[in-house]
Amino acid sequence: MSNNEQVETSQENTEEVSAAETLYPEGGESRETQPEGEQEKESPAGESSKETKPEGEEKPAEGEESKEGEAEGEADKEVEYDLKMPEGTMLEESVKDEIVSIAKEQGLSNENAQKLLDMQSAAVDSFKTQAMEAHHEQLDSWYEELRVDKEVGGDNITESAELAKRAVIEFGGEEFLAELNDTGYANHPGLFKMLVNVGREIEAGSLVLPGAQPNKPVNVADVFYPTTKQD
Repeated sequence: MSNNEQVETSQENTEEVSAAETLYPEGGESRETQPEGEQEKESPAGESSKETKPEGEEKPAEGEESKEGEAEGEADKEVEYDLKMPEGTMLEESVKDEIVSIAKEQGLSNENAQKLLDMQSAAVDSFKTQAMEAHHEQLDSWYEELRVDKEVGGDNITESAELAKRAVIEFGGEEFLAELNDTGYANHPGLFKMLVNVGREIEAGSLVLPGAQPNKPVNVADVFYPTTKQD
C-alpha cells in the first residue's frame, strides 16, 4: 500500500470516529427514538420549564368568587325544616319530628327531608294496608267455617249467635261484646263454639260457677234466723 493510500485510509477512519463521537457521544450507542411529537422539549439554557395553564384558568372569572362565598354562607346557614305530612297517611305525627332530627344530623335540605318523610309514609301505608287485607280475609274465612259447621252453623247459625251473645254479656259485658265485634274475633270458630255452649248452659239453668253450691232445698228459718237452733 502506498503512502498516499495510507493517508487516505487514515483520514477516512478519522472522519468515521469523529462522526460517531458526534452522533453517539455516549459510547457510540444510539438513543431510542420517540415518535414525533413525544420527544422531550428542552428549555433554553438558563431557563426553568414551567407548566403553562390554559388561558382563562389562571384566575376565576369575574363573579365566581362572590358565588363561591355565597355558597359557603348558605352551607353554614342552618336549614329551616317545614315538612308536610302526606294526605291520608297512616304514619304517626311523631315520625315527622324523627325525620327532622335525622335530616339535621345528615345535613339534608328541606326538599330531601320531605322526600324521606314521603318514602316512610308510603312504606307504612303499604304495610298496614296489606295487614288489614290479610285480617279481613281471615275474618271471612272464619265466618265461612262457622256458616257450614254442622253443630252451630247452617240453620242454627242465628240461634247460635244469640246464645254466644248472651254468654258474652253475662260474663264480659256490653263493652267486651262491642270489642269482639269490632275486631272480628267474635267469628273465631273456637271462641264462638265455646260461647255457644256457655249460652246453652245459662239457658238450661245448669251452669255452676266455680265456688258456687249446687241447687238444694233451702230452709227459710236458716236464711232469716241463721243463729237460731231448731228442735
